[in-house]
Amino acid sequence: MNRLVSAAQRNDSEAMFRAIRNDLAEHCANTDSARDYAAMIKSLIDVTDKLGRMQGQITDGRKKGSTKTHHTSPLDQAKERRGNLKVVNG
Repeated sequence: MNRLVSAAQRNDSEAMFRAIRNDLAEHCANTDSARDYAAMIKSLIDVTDKLGRMQGQITDGRKKGSTKTHHTSPLDQAKERRGNLKVVNG
């Protein structure tokens, strides 16, 4: 909890979210109540998502650099990543 107070006093949003994430993870590991655990995990996922967006790791619900979608075939995805591929024996 000390990390959270320190980050809040510095007005460092990213450090605050890291402190909240770490605090939630510690509480999840130490709880015996399934109901409390479920609520804390939901909060932990939300905080981790927010932190990932702040750090630029997540954009529009996907990790940065992800090209795989359900709309393209594996061959099309490979072509995008590696340039012009030739299909052999296909």
